[in-house]
Amino acid sequence: MSRGPGRQHDASKRALAQAACEVIATDSIQALTVRRVAAAANASVGRVQHYFADRSEIVHEAFLVTQQDAASEVEASLRGSTSPIDIVRAVLSAMIPVNGTQMRRMRIMAQFEALALSDEEFASTLREGHLRLRQLLADALSAASPESARVAADDAQRLLALAEGLAGEVLLGQEASERALRLVQDAVDEITDRRAT
Repeated sequence: MSRGPGRQHDASKRALAQAACEVIATDSIQALTVRRVAAAANASVGRVQHYFADRSEIVHEAFLVTQQDAASEVEASLRGSTSPIDIVRAVLSAMIPVNGTQMRRMRIMAQFEALALSDEEFASTLREGHLRLRQLLADALSAASPESARVAADDAQRLLALAEGLAGEVLLGQEASERALRLVQDAVDEITDRRAT
């Protein structure tokens, strides 16, 4: 953990990235500018420019902060459990918004995904994150059962696609959070039951 000036630098940069997330959540990613971030953070434009060379750096840091917040939520829900299936359940459950904070994060993530359609550099970052998440799920499924790595990878991809699709339906008001969570957990149960036989 960094200390002194380094720690303060990291905290200040994170606060500005969180202000960027606020702009994205309340307006859109297209509305994100250095000036808007400065206003949201109650800081000067010069202060924002001290931490970020340009808008793309702000977007990238906002994405990282959003991912870190989601990861912290998963860790908290695990309460120290290292069970592979608990990890799978926690990761997938965190993708389904059930409260205001999670709904806000999902709206921000939807903005990042929309940006990736027109920004190849950011799309590459998003793809890398998605692949890491899929590999995390596949590794956890492999650790829970001796089935092949290919089967675990296929199961991970199916679960991830289901959770992402249901999360989008919840975000649009097409599905209730509770039912979406149940459908995801039922899918995990089906896979674990099959893998146990």
